[in-house]
Amino acid sequence: MSSRQDELLEAAYRYVLANGLADLSLRPLAAAIGSSPRVLLFLFGSKDGLIRALLARARAEEMTLLASTSLDPGNTAIPGNAVPGNTAVPGNGALPGNTPVPGNTAVPGNTVPGNTAVPGNAVPGNAVPGNTAIPRNAAMPGNAVPGNTAIPGNAGADGEIADSVERIWVWLAAPEHRPLLRLWTEAYARSLVEPDGPWGGFARSTVEDWLRELPTLSLAVLRGALLDLLATGDEGRVTAAVHEHIAALRAAPSR
Repeated sequence: MSSRQDELLEAAYRYVLANGLADLSLRPLAAAIGSSPRVLLFLFGSKDGLIRALLARARAEEMTLLASTSLDPGNTAIPGNAVPGNTAVPGNGALPGNTPVPGNTAVPGNTVPGNTAVPGNAVPGNAVPGNTAIPRNAAMPGNAVPGNTAIPGNAGADGEIADSVERIWVWLAAPEHRPLLRLWTEAYARSLVEPDGPWGGFARSTVEDWLRELPTLSLAVLRGALLDLLATGDEGRVTAAVHEHIAALRAAPSR
């Protein structure tokens, strides 16, 4: 894509965020972005080609959202609230009075020289009788980053999902994102009623994108909440409902 095509696509994207796609006409669009219908047709092939490019641009923004709010697989920490990968924090010494348990082997790559083993955190099969294993990603006393507070319920898979749902909803509920969300909703609906048009496949593709990050129930809760918010603007009521779902995820037994 040429720099001029990129420039016009961004300008057209800002235009449809403000005006929608339903009644898009090339002449007023071209006038608004300092171009001409002839140039737009030359660069994008057709009006449908331009619409497809605009939908791809909207989907790219959706993917940026998901990438910025998702958690890395296996890392249940909320960014800034734990050390990625559960590695020891440099400078944190052993807990007073703790000594390595004879015969216990360190987890490769997860120890800092001079740090002694934490009871109960031995490799499975090497535990001392009566010691309870520390749940995955649970904080070890004295080993947290100063000022960081552990988040209840963030140890298991449901805690990870809850954190992602919470982050995504904060983004979805922000008033400055309403134009983009209305565009998503319009494109989603049009792809269902006009599957052979330039919108074809948009709804299915976005569902598949989101299912890579969230289970079906959480996706359904967020999409339903988003439609409610766009229809009513009642952010307080809708956010409270989303928070009920988040609380249920965090209260679920660890899996």
